Amino acid sequence: MLTRFSFEQVLSKISRDWLVVARGRTLPEAWERSLLALAEECIKVFTEYGESSFDAPAVIVVKEPLAEPRVYLKGIVAGSLRGLFDYVADVMDGVRDHLVEKPSTPTRSACSRTSCRAALQQIR
Repeated sequence: MLTRFSFEQVLSKISRDWLVVARGRTLPEAWERSLLALAEECIKVFTEYGESSFDAPAVIVVKEPLAEPRVYLKGIVAGSLRGLFDYVADVMDGVRDHLVEKPSTPTRSACSRTSCRAALQQIR
């Protein structure tokens, strides 16, 4: 049986020492705010693909999740519609799972908030 919790109840169960919380009316708005919050609170990690990335535990609250727009259109403009379909196939069907190396131990290195912000500025 599933138990429903309010957002406040969920937050009370998670460590508040390090948690990114982003709120928005629509999915794209909340997503964009989550990226800005990530820049403030991230650590640098290395993915299973061997690429560096930014990471932080996060909660994204969307007030009207079914309101339009529901797709982050800036991401499509920056990339391509084909890239979006490739991403969906990767997430839903695991079409690139064979490329993932299984490291014996995860690699993590903390970075300062300043260096995370600087790194995000470079990729914008």
